[in-house]
Amino acid sequence: MLNLPKEFIQIYSGALDKWTKHTRFALWFKIAVIIPSALWLMLFNLYVDIPVSSRPKVDVSTLPALENALLFGHSLLGFPRSLLSEDNPLLFLMDFLAASVYLVHFALAWIFAAFLYFYHRGKMDAKGRPIIEPWTFLLTMGILNLIAVLTQISWPTAPPWYLDQYGAEQEPSYEIAGDEAGLERVDSFLQFNLFKRLYGQSPIVFGSFPSLHAAWPICIAIFIPSTFKFWKWVGFVYVGVVWWAAMYLNHHYLVDLLGGAVFTAFSYFVATRSIALAVEHLNHKIYSRGSCMHWSVFNTDGLSKRDLDLELVVIDIPKFCPDDSDCWTPARQRKVMEVEIPLLKEH
Repeated sequence: MLNLPKEFIQIYSGALDKWTKHTRFALWFKIAVIIPSALWLMLFNLYVDIPVSSRPKVDVSTLPALENALLFGHSLLGFPRSLLSEDNPLLFLMDFLAASVYLVHFALAWIFAAFLYFYHRGKMDAKGRPIIEPWTFLLTMGILNLIAVLTQISWPTAPPWYLDQYGAEQEPSYEIAGDEAGLERVDSFLQFNLFKRLYGQSPIVFGSFPSLHAAWPICIAIFIPSTFKFWKWVGFVYVGVVWWAAMYLNHHYLVDLLGGAVFTAFSYFVATRSIALAVEHLNHKIYSRGSCMHWSVFNTDGLSKRDLDLELVVIDIPKFCPDDSDCWTPARQRKVMEVEIPLLKEH
């Protein structure tokens, strides 16, 4: 038998509880979820290192042709500026509305990801498992951005502002810097080249299709918790405003926005299905010890060192995974019975 003071067991168990309550999902699962985002960031930032001679020819005709067919020869670019006189005060308000949603676009998705994490932290689903929604959102965003940047690299497409400035006859050059298009009006009013610098440094200039300005807001709106009904509606209104701003500022065609929606739907399906399958087949491996119910052992009477090694850390209980036998320590190893453990803690 191993004679250890009760204080030692209390300290060890308490330290373990404090550590595991912050690790509700296994490390391998977290790494797997962020891999698509890591690949996207790597491709996006290293694109400039691809030799120009190895890059595909920029397509300047397909998107306008699709747009023409989709809208029966009409155009939504610049609407409603195209119908108003330049001295109309509404144009000033619309310019700043479009600039505002475009500016917050870059940070809003990641702020929302942090919100999801803290909102769902500590909450359990109907089966007593930690809510996996924040990780599903990250995986959806990662897949979405990865397949979008792969499309933009393999099929570079010219945005509307390019045709306005250079026309369809001039062959695009990869030496051309990104352009702020309609946002130039806001820069002129501010007397500061905010958007010119922002878009002038973009590594992928010819990435009109698909539009991530269209895709990210949809992803956010989908994942807004159902308990926030008002904000759910606000989320979809935000989607509409961003879509309008993308065409109003001459940054994207409608077909780019629809492409972004299709890419989002595909990414959401793949992410949710992948995580559902992982939870179904790897349930006991995805959820870390911090997400389980913990027994804190205070009574060491009659325990050997082997008993402590096997039983001190975690003993799962039926509420957490009743149908998964792998969650249970084999009966021959369960030396500590429930009646012998005086304290139950839940994380």
